[in-house]
Amino acid sequence: MPPTSELSRPKALLHSWSLARHILSRKLEIMRLPGMAAEAGFQGVEWLDRLMPSFEPGYWDELAAAQKEAGLNLAAFSLSMDLGLSPQAVAAQKDRAQAILGLCPRLGVQAVRVSIGSGGRLSLARLMLLTQPGSQRAGEPRPLNNLSRGLYKLALKLPRRGKRAGDKADPLALQSAAWSLQPLVRQAANLGIVLALENHFGLTSHPEDLLALLDLVNDDAVKQDAHENKDAGWAQRSPLAGGGLGVCLDTGNYPLEVDPAEAAGLLAPHAVHLHWKLRSNPISAEEHRNLSLHADALKAAGYNGMISVEYEGSGDGLAGAKAGLELASQLMC
Repeated sequence: MPPTSELSRPKALLHSWSLARHILSRKLEIMRLPGMAAEAGFQGVEWLDRLMPSFEPGYWDELAAAQKEAGLNLAAFSLSMDLGLSPQAVAAQKDRAQAILGLCPRLGVQAVRVSIGSGGRLSLARLMLLTQPGSQRAGEPRPLNNLSRGLYKLALKLPRRGKRAGDKADPLALQSAAWSLQPLVRQAANLGIVLALENHFGLTSHPEDLLALLDLVNDDAVKQDAHENKDAGWAQRSPLAGGGLGVCLDTGNYPLEVDPAEAAGLLAPHAVHLHWKLRSNPISAEEHRNLSLHADALKAAGYNGMISVEYEGSGDGLAGAKAGLELASQLMC
């Protein structure tokens, strides 16, 4: 097959998670990512809160300069929360999330993905809170310290096991999560940033619960707009992202009981950001089928937003991400 032309390539970003092991081990300086992304054919980088070495504004300005020098014109950010903790810890995370959102314009971030947990006892939000004295009170954005970095590196080495979705979410828990997310939605709208809730684990394990949470978060005006445009393509529905909360559709974040094809059909019409996830290079037949069905669902919904390629398999992370980019170019265009 001939190489895909630049004109047919999707708006693709290299997710920094693809190189997490090297970054956590300090074998790779994160400032090098823009140049690596550009050289590999990506148009931008999706940055991840847990991998950021600093939340000082000056450092973010340096990253922005590195993006500009590399010729990148897209940027996104992944924000992690765990809303299953104590009220004090949840309040601290809201403060932290709002501080990070306030920094995002420095990097030219157009979309912010939010996950709300829970990843169990070793969720990143829990690690950052429990291993950094005072962070529960202050709610400051802080990089992982040596202890949390070491624990997370250890967690990455553990064998991956399929997770179960469990029962549907408690309606009161969904309402509480909605109250926590609403200030972020308003702030993102004021900054012109797309805010997207990822299908993850915990409260958003079941696609139906994720969509119910979107309804709780979005105000009456946004829901009315969504209703009026429910049969329109993505471009017509995209104002939803500017005034409310959309879906960050992750192609690989499904618990064992959730059918990916059914979930893709439910979530794709609400997608405002996409995580194109791969766990093997060469790409397995099963993974190719999964990504194909997601591509079909997204194209049927008229999606034409950004695609963050997220490789989390063994071997060279950048090579895995490049393979994912090539497949996205074939299936999404």
